[in-house]
Amino acid sequence: ISLHANGDIQHNPFDWMAHHNWSVKEGMPSNVAAAVVVDKNRYVWTATKAGLVRFDGRNFRIFDRSNTPAYINHCTQKLYIDPEGTLWIGSAAGLLYLEREKIRMVPGTEKLSISSMLTDRSGNLWFGSYNQFLYRLIRKDGKAVLRKYGKEKGMTDYRVLSLLMTRMGKLWLGSKHQGLFGYDAEKDRFMPEFLPGLKEIPRIYTMAEASDGTLWIGIYRKGLLAWYPDGTTRLLTETDGLSDNR
Repeated sequence: ISLHANGDIQHNPFDWMAHHNWSVKEGMPSNVAAAVVVDKNRYVWTATKAGLVRFDGRNFRIFDRSNTPAYINHCTQKLYIDPEGTLWIGSAAGLLYLEREKIRMVPGTEKLSISSMLTDRSGNLWFGSYNQFLYRLIRKDGKAVLRKYGKEKGMTDYRVLSLLMTRMGKLWLGSKHQGLFGYDAEKDRFMPEFLPGLKEIPRIYTMAEASDGTLWIGIYRKGLLAWYPDGTTRLLTETDGLSDNR
């Protein structure tokens, strides 16, 4: 508990939470977790450089090249559970998914290093790569079609770092060298977006939308940018209290 200046006793809202750490000593294949998700069965899935890990609260099950033929490179970078409950696995060599306890590779993605994933309102999966632009997996009538979004679709940077779908259905893309892009659904192409208040093209690692519509954008070595609904921006840095501008 903590005692406020006015004498009121305030209970820590996190007092009820227990903390435990699992590492290679307890069965993890690596001490570095790149991503963590929890599925509808309450399994905890963790992405590591040494493979995918499923934890049921007691035991670890590791999926890697030794027991999972679909893996070309078991360095697992991103995880995503779509609205239907499917687990998508972004590896350094391909996009995979879990189906009936078996991991499968999405054909045509074997050379992609997956960086980000999300689902649009139509149930299609968008995923970016660190090395070969952006893709959309269109699912219709029980079939899946893979569509690439490269230079011909307005993408001037092949290194996609982050994706964000707003509550209004707007898709934003953060790139390594060319900043922010917005998707124009009518034209089916991406358009570069200028962010006021920035002197240089930003390297955008992460994005999130606040309840009031403000977009929060994490920029490498620059800090955290707030892009408000009225079009204005504010850049927060170490001088504003951030521990690091990266």
